[in-house]
Amino acid sequence: MKKLLGLTILSFSLIGCTQHLGNFTGASTTLYDGKNITEKYLVKKNAGGESSCHIIVFVPTCVTPKADEAVSKALMDGAGEFMQNVRVYSTHWYIPYIYGRFAIRVEGDVYKTRQAEL
Repeated sequence: MKKLLGLTILSFSLIGCTQHLGNFTGASTTLYDGKNITEKYLVKKNAGGESSCHIIVFVPTCVTPKADEAVSKALMDGAGEFMQNVRVYSTHWYIPYIYGRFAIRVEGDVYKTRQAEL
């Protein structure tokens, strides 16, 4: 009985969660000219970036992950200036008094603008 209770408590403490926060038609952390975005300038499909914070024992390493940081990392991953078909996710998990992690993940198609190629 003690083993079953211990396994139940352990399994509940190791549970993580992922939430889909939303979809965006476009995203960027810099200025861009929207009329220059065409399929011809698609650099990478499904590029991803993530901003995360860690919890060590019970002390967080930052206040909250930042969506703009995740977008910047996705743009660097794809070497572009603009993202379309953007999906935003939030994930977190925590093992009490040991370690935990919470993050914002951004995925989408990365484009370069015509102006950037001149």
